[in-house]
Amino acid sequence: MAREMPQAVLGTLLVAVRFRTDDNQLIMDGLTMQRLKLALKILSSRYDHTIAVTDDEVRLLKTYLEGDRTGMTIHDIAAAVIRRELDQQKNARRSKTA
Repeated sequence: MAREMPQAVLGTLLVAVRFRTDDNQLIMDGLTMQRLKLALKILSSRYDHTIAVTDDEVRLLKTYLEGDRTGMTIHDIAAAVIRRELDQQKNARRSKTA
């Protein structure tokens, strides 16, 4: 069974991220995947105007990023959410192997 992977598409594959351990186990929970998928959708919408992003999705994405967002575009926030999620996963893997 194929699992949906978060990705942003602009003609060719722009971002493809795999979240599996060496023994091919999925290591991200559903909420993390949902946050990444929404952030990638918003980033993709910048280049593909056929991708519709609702005001509710923008509000939801903004709740994922804590701290001062002054001067940040929604695309900056989406990129920051992705960085935070990937950093958290990296730290979680390190703590499991330590």
